Amino acid sequence: MPMITSAQNPRLQAVRALLNRRAERDARSAFVVEGVRLAEEALAGGWTARLVLTSAQLSERGRQAAAGFAARGADLLEVEPRLLDSLSGTESPQGILAVLERRDLPCRLPPISW
Repeated sequence: MPMITSAQNPRLQAVRALLNRRAERDARSAFVVEGVRLAEEALAGGWTARLVLTSAQLSERGRQAAAGFAARGADLLEVEPRLLDSLSGTESPQGILAVLERRDLPCRLPPISW
């Protein structure tokens, strides 16, 4: 698996833009999830990942989730832990970020009668 070692890597910059700018998320129809549990839930929910970034600190459960996305066609890249941690929005990063394709979810609420 390729290893990203530079903060200037275009893929890291693209993920940073998705994390920081709603306009970027809207333009690319994508968003980022972080952590093993959210990655597992996204995988189980049938979400499509475009890119999965992992670090060496990733648990076995996280590796399984990453492999599941890769089996569905997602690009899987390893990132130096310090670089992945710099993208993280949590106090204790778990070593996985996934860029997911946004999709419209069905609305289950009945129409409002005025």
